[in-house]
Amino acid sequence: MNYTAYLFDFDYTLADSSQGILICFRNVLDRRQFRDVTDDAIKHTIGKTLKESFSILTGITDPEQLASMQREYSEEANIHMNANTVLFPATIAVLTRLRGQGVQIGIVSTKFRFRIQSFLKDYFPNDFFDVIIGGEDVESHKPSPEGIFLALERLGCTPEKTLYVGDSLVDAEAAQAAGVDFAGVLTGMTTAGELRAFPHRVILTDLNDLLFPPTRKIWKSIYHRYFQLRKWVAFQRMIHIKQIRGRSISEAAPKETTICKNCGHTFTGNYCNHCAQSKEVQRFNFRSGILHALGGLSNIDRGFGYTLLELLYRPGYMINDFIAGKRVRYFRPFQTLFVLAAVYILLIQFIDPDALKKENTVKSTKQQEIIDARDQLQMQLDTMQDETGKKVLEQAIRYLNRPVELESGQSGTQKSQPGHDGKENTEPSPDWIDNIVDNTVHISERKLIENPFIQRVWNILKNWAHGNKAVSIIFTLPLFALATRMAFRKRVYNRHYNYTEHIFVQTYIASQILLVSSIYLLFRGKAEVGNLYDLSLLGIFVLFVWDYKQLFRGTWWQTIRRTMLMFFYSLLLIIFIAIILVVFIIAVAYLLKLFGFGNG
Repeated sequence: MNYTAYLFDFDYTLADSSQGILICFRNVLDRRQFRDVTDDAIKHTIGKTLKESFSILTGITDPEQLASMQREYSEEANIHMNANTVLFPATIAVLTRLRGQGVQIGIVSTKFRFRIQSFLKDYFPNDFFDVIIGGEDVESHKPSPEGIFLALERLGCTPEKTLYVGDSLVDAEAAQAAGVDFAGVLTGMTTAGELRAFPHRVILTDLNDLLFPPTRKIWKSIYHRYFQLRKWVAFQRMIHIKQIRGRSISEAAPKETTICKNCGHTFTGNYCNHCAQSKEVQRFNFRSGILHALGGLSNIDRGFGYTLLELLYRPGYMINDFIAGKRVRYFRPFQTLFVLAAVYILLIQFIDPDALKKENTVKSTKQQEIIDARDQLQMQLDTMQDETGKKVLEQAIRYLNRPVELESGQSGTQKSQPGHDGKENTEPSPDWIDNIVDNTVHISERKLIENPFIQRVWNILKNWAHGNKAVSIIFTLPLFALATRMAFRKRVYNRHYNYTEHIFVQTYIASQILLVSSIYLLFRGKAEVGNLYDLSLLGIFVLFVWDYKQLFRGTWWQTIRRTMLMFFYSLLLIIFIAIILVVFIIAVAYLLKLFGFGNG
């Protein structure tokens, strides 16, 4: 049946806010000494009103006590709810597709409307939802149909053309009472058997099933029923939710007190509120001694290993957590980049030390060829009688002297120049970024050698950047940050990252690529020191797609298209910057030559 309006429950239907709900309930219940209430018991009350939930969990029926608990819960929710709520992976893609079909979309929930709106503003435009009905908008909550009736009235839609999607029995009862079709979704705590006890149009595994045509639904049902083990499905879902949530920080019981071993202050919680030392301070053993030594030498703490692990299996979610404010558990992005760059260079020294020597050997050979060619021209010049021929040879010798001066004019210069025959000194790099940058550098240097002063300055800067891989990568971060912001600029995908936040995003992605490059180097046994990264362009593209898929929560196809667009924008920006750089250097060289500064 074709519907003109889709209404959704919020908790456990569009978003998983169970972690935030658990924290809020647990804090209120612990303060009132109800410590024996289990997490599962709390989760089974999701969808009911707060007073009903507290009454079920505690057995209290006194209205004043329940109202007091509700107020305490609201105070806790203001702190913990949004930070511990995540959209289900299919939510953005499904709602965006439905919106593209021209249907009306609304939310009917017992959660307060202002809290739903404050969370969704980071994922959807303000006018994306046609109606949002929260707990403060009605007098009778679900299973009363009042919220659905109010939504239909504001939408101007009939019950026959409306589908209500929810995860709980109260959602099914409300839909039945309102006379609208109901679709149960199995992303909550209610089982399919329990939902089938009520009139329903379909039972959904997740929201993606809303987009399947009937034939595909049949094959999907057969696949799940006969070919896919239920335990494997549950395991996949558990891993996916674990990826989204990450590791939760344990909270100390409010009544547990600790005497700080550093300042002697008595405090509650995990850290001293006087000197900030952790309560977990123990005697040194072998493991803690090693960690302490590493932290003193390189400022690496336990958060470094955890950050590397997160970069391998939930990079986009981790980056989003860091930007959102969950920063204590993670190693800072630029520190991570510099440490991984150092580790990568050390691995090259142990695994493929010839890679660093090879480039220098090729450059020395090329320089010797230039010197030999210059000496042969000098011998011809000494024996030539024709004045015109002498002038030509003198000009050629002066030109050949310039590359040699660029190599030997500064102490320890390592970067070679293109030869007179126009060929590169090293083999062509498969990295398109390196190719464009190298071509720009060579064009610039051909102009720079005409002025000895800026030639020496350029030599120093170039050699410094060439010897610092992390610095070379940092130069690309603003470019990729701008390209990403342009490619994912549409509000449907926008997580409201500003340009500075995009730079931090790119820093973590660069760290991830360096980490994967280091692992790849261990198995390959061969390094490509001439490239920005050891991975191929395809490998880098795959990592970007994976990161952006988790970061912006789009579909795979949308993410692939947007990532390709990001690389295209990056190419345009590199070409533009290269043109500006060449024009600027030529202008500076011309002005210096015009005023006679640095000549001779």
